[in-house]
Parts: sequence; structure tokens; C-alpha cells
Amino acid sequence: MAKQANQSIPVDITTLAQQVLRESHRQATEDLNSAVEALRASNESRKAVRAYVAALRKFRVRVIAAARAKGLGLCPDDDKSLRGIAALFQQHAQTYTVGDLEYALCIPPRVPAKGVQDFAQLDTEIAKWNDDLSFMADDAQLSSMRLQLAMERRQQLILTLSGLMKTISSTMASITSNLK
Repeated sequence: MAKQANQSIPVDITTLAQQVLRESHRQATEDLNSAVEALRASNESRKAVRAYVAALRKFRVRVIAAARAKGLGLCPDDDKSLRGIAALFQQHAQTYTVGDLEYALCIPPRVPAKGVQDFAQLDTEIAKWNDDLSFMADDAQLSSMRLQLAMERRQQLILTLSGLMKTISSTMASITSNLK
């Protein structure tokens, strides 16, 4: 195989085409893997937030049941009921296991978060996390689209490679038949 002076780039067009396609395939595979990882991370984040929202909702149900059992109104308008609901919130609050992912998402290590002492604050907290979930769903949709584009790019590369190999094969067959 002939080589240009002081360079390691082959002059053979077939070898050059193989190198270009090999590099394109490597890049397409990296893009695909990156898109898959981004989608996986997005799904794990959404799962963590959904679990926290579920814990907040379960907490709400427990406090409502306890308030009903004590005869407290859910929309208290007197100081005694307000203190009773706040006491129930403190009594039923519990720690929440926070791993690295939850920590990165700023999920508090307590259900409900510190400072939440009534149903209005709890409902605001639930709404906040549901809004975060909506934002994450949009991000996941973008990640899915990136994944689809990476898969299409890789498929196009495979089709191009297949066409090139077919052309090379037919050209070699033509050259061989012309030599005979």
C-alpha cells in the first residue's frame, strides 16, 4: 500500500473509507450511549421525586385520619385547632431516606420538610414537587428525542456502509470481469 511521504494516512481509497466509517461508527455509538445515559438519569430522577411525592401524600392521609380521630377540623379557624393540627404534623413527621440522587435533587430528609405545619403548606409542597416532575417530564421527552436522533444517525451510517460495501464489491467484480 502506498503512503504519502512523512504521513501515516493511506492513499488507498478503500482503506481511507474504512477508517472514516469506523470513526463515524465510533462517534455514533458514543452519541447513542450518551443519549441512553441521559434518558436513564432522567428516569431515575423522576422516580425519586415521584417516591417523595407519594410519601408526602401518605403523610397527608395519616394526618387527616389522626385529625378526624381527635375531632379536629381540617380547616381550623381557632388557635386550639391550629395548634392541634401543627402537633399532628410534628407527631406524624418522619425521616426520609436520602441517597446521593435525592440529595442532588434537594429532596429533604424529612416528610414533610421542616417548616410545613398545616395542610395549606403541605399542599404547596406537593404542588412544588409536582411542578418539578412536569419539568422533568419535558426534559425526559427531549432526552428521548435525542436518543431517537442518535439511533437514526447510527442506522443511516449502517445503510451508508452497506451501500459502500456493495459498490466496492460490484466495482471489484467489474474489474475482475474486464481483466478476463
